[in-house]
Amino acid sequence: MERINSTRVIALRTALPKKSHNSQEDACCTIIEIKTDGGLCGYGEVQSGERVPSLVATILELLNPLIVGQPLVNFKIIVANALSAMYVWGRRGLPIGVLGAVEIALVDAYGKLQGLPFHQVLGGAVKERLRVYASGGEIQTEDSIEQEMEGYLRQGFTAVKIRIGNDRRKDKDFVGRVRRIIGDDIDLIIDAGQQYKSNKWPLPLAIEIAKEMLEFSPFWLEDPYNINDIEGWRLFRSSYPGKISGGESMTTFWETAQLINAGIVDILQPDVCVVGGPSEYLKIAHVAAAHGLAIADHTWGSGISVMANLHAQFMIENSFLAEMPTLPHPIREAVLGASPVRDGFVTLPCKPGLGVEISKEVEREFAYTVD
Repeated sequence: MERINSTRVIALRTALPKKSHNSQEDACCTIIEIKTDGGLCGYGEVQSGERVPSLVATILELLNPLIVGQPLVNFKIIVANALSAMYVWGRRGLPIGVLGAVEIALVDAYGKLQGLPFHQVLGGAVKERLRVYASGGEIQTEDSIEQEMEGYLRQGFTAVKIRIGNDRRKDKDFVGRVRRIIGDDIDLIIDAGQQYKSNKWPLPLAIEIAKEMLEFSPFWLEDPYNINDIEGWRLFRSSYPGKISGGESMTTFWETAQLINAGIVDILQPDVCVVGGPSEYLKIAHVAAAHGLAIADHTWGSGISVMANLHAQFMIENSFLAEMPTLPHPIREAVLGASPVRDGFVTLPCKPGLGVEISKEVEREFAYTVD
C-alpha cells in the first residue's frame, strides 16, 4: 500500500515584464509537494500564501504528523483529521489554504497512482467542455491594450476581463476604449478588486462608479465593494441593477456561505487553492446551486492553480465560465506548457492527476530568493 513519505514547500519567484501587472514587479508561487514511498509526487498550490512561504512551511510542519506515514488512499481521512486538529488555530485564512493545497497534492498523487484524472478521483466530471475568459486588462497604455485585446480575439476568446479601481476618470476612459476594441459581441467583465485596495471606495462612491460602468454593458462587475461589509453589499445590491460577483478571497464553506445566504452576489467565485481544497469547493458549489447561483471560479498563480480550478469546475453543474489568466507570468507558462484553450473553450483534462508537474528545471530557474 502506497504511503506518504514526505512533504515539502517549493517556493518560486519570477520577475514580471514592466507595465504588465500595474505596480507589481514580480510574481511568487508557493507549492506543496507530497511524495510517497513509491516515488510518486503530487502538487498543490497555496494561493493565499504566495508571498509567505516560510509561514506555509511552519503550518505544514504542524500538519505533518497527521500526513506522513498515512496510506495515500486515505486522503479524505487525512484532510478530515487535519481540519479537526486545526479547529482552534486554523479555521480560516492561510492555514485553510495550506490544508487545501495538501488535499490537492494528495488527490494529484492518488490520481497518478491509479492512472485517473483529478476530477475522476473525486467522483467524475459532469461536462466535457467549458467556456473560459481571458483574464488580463491591466496594460493600460493605448497601444498595448489594443494589442492585448486584439490578441484575445484572434485566439477565439468570447469574453475578457479588465481591471479598474485606481483612477475614476482614467478607468472610465479605459473601459470605454476596451469596449470599442472588442465590439458589442464579446462579454466584458470588469474587476474593481476592492478587497485588495488600501484606499477602498466608500459605499456611495462604489455605487456611483458601478452605475457609470453600465454604459459599457458589463457581463458582470467583480468585487465592487469591501467584501468584509456584508450589510454594505446588501445596500449595493439594492442600488445596482447589473450582475455582481465576489468570493475569491473567502476561505472555507462557512465563510463563503455568508455571501450565499445574504443573497448579495449573482455569481460566486471560489478558488480551490484559497477556499480549502476540493472538499470545501464542492460543498460551496452544491449549496450555491441550491440557491440558484452560478460559479465562475477565481484562478491565478501557477499552472498548478490553473489546472486544479479547471478540474473543480468540470465537476459541478453550475459552472459556466472559467478564468484563464493571460497576463505574462513565466512560472505559470513553464508549468502549464501550451495553453489548453481552443477557440475560447477548454476540453475535459484526461491526464492522470492534475496533468502538470513541477520539474527540477522549474525549481532551479525560479527558485525563491529573498533580496
